[in-house]
Amino acid sequence: MAKEEKNLQHATPETVDELESLKIWWNKYGNAVTIVAVIILIVVVGKQRFESFRERRTAQAMTDLDSASSPQAVEEIITANKSSVVTPLARLRLGSFYFNAEQYSLALSTYEEFLAKHPRHNFAPVAELGLAHSLEATGKVSEAADKFEKFLQKNPDSFLSIPARLGLGRTLILSGKKDEGKAVLDLLITEKAGSRWAVYADELARAKDRLKIPQIPST
Repeated sequence: MAKEEKNLQHATPETVDELESLKIWWNKYGNAVTIVAVIILIVVVGKQRFESFRERRTAQAMTDLDSASSPQAVEEIITANKSSVVTPLARLRLGSFYFNAEQYSLALSTYEEFLAKHPRHNFAPVAELGLAHSLEATGKVSEAADKFEKFLQKNPDSFLSIPARLGLGRTLILSGKKDEGKAVLDLLITEKAGSRWAVYADELARAKDRLKIPQIPST
């Protein structure tokens, strides 16, 4: 991707100003894969604080998750399974750890495990979107496009719908359906005119002939 593209890092759909972060991959890898807001879970949980978890065992597990700084630490929390509240959150955080470390296959399997074990969890949409981005990051762009589309059909009013629409437009383009992908992005540009979401969608639309299917980083 051209060097003059603006640098963006992580995305938090709740805060449009943080959209600046969406393009860390754009500059670094040139494939315009956005890091989805899978780690917004940590923001949400941080806002809940420990008052929401009055049971001592759960509160301790939540404290451990809040302080966990490595995949190994989070895996220990999952293995211990001390709290039905915290264990699903730990799986989502583990997925974000793996994704940010470019271990996309591990991220993919972690999100799949979450959805298998906690299909009705309130944060299941986060895992679904993390799964779609992980598929895209491993180069499975057609499968990713299908996941993005199903996510939008299932969650049309979700606060994650905008990054899902960006992902759908991008993966359709990457899978060779450039006109369909651009149509998705153009609609988003129209609906969100004046926002940074529209700016980013416009950048993707303009770059549709330059986007490249992600290559799995060497380990």
